[in-house]
Amino acid sequence: MSASIGWEVKNNLFSFLKSLLGKDQGWKDSLRSNFSELFRHCLDIERHAIVEEKIQPGQKGRVYFSGTWWSAVCEREVTLLPGDHVRVIGICNITLIVEPLGQLLA
Repeated sequence: MSASIGWEVKNNLFSFLKSLLGKDQGWKDSLRSNFSELFRHCLDIERHAIVEEKIQPGQKGRVYFSGTWWSAVCEREVTLLPGDHVRVIGICNITLIVEPLGQLLA
């Protein structure tokens, strides 16, 4: 996502939340303190995929991501099984690079 598109998304989200919260001035402080976390969470959700075909170390599998199926690999020495939720961390040509959700980076 380019920086300009990112700011456009933030501004649209901010305007939407403002309209929901009305004219109360207390919303500004609450929104400012929670906005970054909310936006980070929204971006995180967009990067999640579901394994459709087993991904073994050094081998491609398949994930369902953003409404379609993609080839995917995992750079870690783990086997990802169908139904596992993964995070998309990159792309190489037309193959997504994924990692298991909930695992800390080494």
